[in-house]
Amino acid sequence: MDVSIIKDVDGVKPNWTLISEYKNSTVDTLFELYAKDKAQAKIYYHLNQSSFTVIRKVLFEYANGDFKFVKIHKTYGISSNNKMYHSEKTLESIIYKNKKFYHYSNHYKKPFVTTLSFSNLRMFLNNFGNDNVVLDYLKSKIGWIRFIEEDYMFHMVSFNTVIKNKLYNKKAMLRHLYRCPYPVAKFVHEYTKSIPSPFKYLKVWYEIRKRLINIESLTEEKFRLNIFSDVCKFSQMVGKTVNCSWGLKRFETEHNKWNKIIIDVLLVNEPLKDLEIHDVFKEFAEYSGFNMLLTNHDLISEGRLMNHCVGTYVEQVNNGSCGIYRVYEHTLELRKNNKGLYIGQYMGYRNASAPEELYNKVKEVIDGFEPSNYYCLEVDGVFDNDLPF
Repeated sequence: MDVSIIKDVDGVKPNWTLISEYKNSTVDTLFELYAKDKAQAKIYYHLNQSSFTVIRKVLFEYANGDFKFVKIHKTYGISSNNKMYHSEKTLESIIYKNKKFYHYSNHYKKPFVTTLSFSNLRMFLNNFGNDNVVLDYLKSKIGWIRFIEEDYMFHMVSFNTVIKNKLYNKKAMLRHLYRCPYPVAKFVHEYTKSIPSPFKYLKVWYEIRKRLINIESLTEEKFRLNIFSDVCKFSQMVGKTVNCSWGLKRFETEHNKWNKIIIDVLLVNEPLKDLEIHDVFKEFAEYSGFNMLLTNHDLISEGRLMNHCVGTYVEQVNNGSCGIYRVYEHTLELRKNNKGLYIGQYMGYRNASAPEELYNKVKEVIDGFEPSNYYCLEVDGVFDNDLPF
């Protein structure tokens, strides 16, 4: 086995293990002919010029503990003066060197090297094949890969980040991922995984985190308040921070105070504009007879009347994420996915949830609605209470 293309920095060749080999049948015939008659071998080569290839998947192991999984493409040919030659290149590899992981790919015009995460490890395995052999080997050498594999939220974290920050168990990973103490990170993680766009919410959480002080006092009850995300959004607008030591009543008080400040600013400074409402929400308004809010002033007035933050939803309506209606003296926010419309929020005064009988009544109307064009219901990846950070 020629390992000349896989030298260590100091020139020491590693031990190697052949995992699998694919050899075109013409390769053996070319060698046999070349041993007997070089002229015949040359003719055979030109008749089958693109077929003399060997693909090998190899594990290289170094004495210092470094290792590489490599997919090598080797091509044979015969020159104009009847000399047999070969060329070889690494198509793809994962590399563990000096306690760091890398992913190398040469499938495209320009090769690239990037740090390894479980996400691009999966890409490597799809291209490499023999994924059980590779994955079992990695798990036997690097025990913490097991818990990373089990939770897709960890798949984007670079293995080098894990090593650098010693994130060798789930608690440490959660503290790092959510940038807060483990008890808080645990319930934020559970919530993040429960929503349609977890990685989008993770970015939003990083912005929320900037607004929070005394975060160790944040409880799951406070975090899951209907107004929690609004309080964080408002705090950014008014230049305040959110103290996680506040009780539930204080959260509501600050929410209402900041909401009033923002609505008053909107009323004074926002010129009247029609909302750019997605066609599917307009179609539902015609079908249901529900009163749709059509202008930015409609949203502002509704927010002031109900003492909640719908007045700040202009951007979300204009980008097609939602439609807002006034239904049975409550504020209804509808969203869309590739199956149809669904209730994002149905709230009363000061963000009180609508009574169950009203909620069910509205849902029954929504369930009976069939859009004329389902192709307009692209999944927009926006979750309830999306924050415009």
